[in-house]
Amino acid sequence: MEKKSLNNQEIFLNVEEKIIVWENVQNAFEKNFGAEVYSSWLKNISLLKEFNDYLVLGVPTRFFRDWIVSRYLDKILSQLKTFKN
Repeated sequence: MEKKSLNNQEIFLNVEEKIIVWENVQNAFEKNFGAEVYSSWLKNISLLKEFNDYLVLGVPTRFFRDWIVSRYLDKILSQLKTFKN
């Protein structure tokens, strides 16, 4: 059985490429959704966790979650895809 060693530089490079800057995402939300929708609903979304190709987002209440999912989820996902493949 062959042992394959990973170069430490490759590991760090791959990790660094996947870091998303949440402030940039929030700025894009405000620009694309408008100031009113952003300040009422999207400003309260926070990035809880990022791993591999997944983001875990948080909101203050279930009502916020349900409202955002029912009205803005498709647009939010398309915005996030521009920042993270």
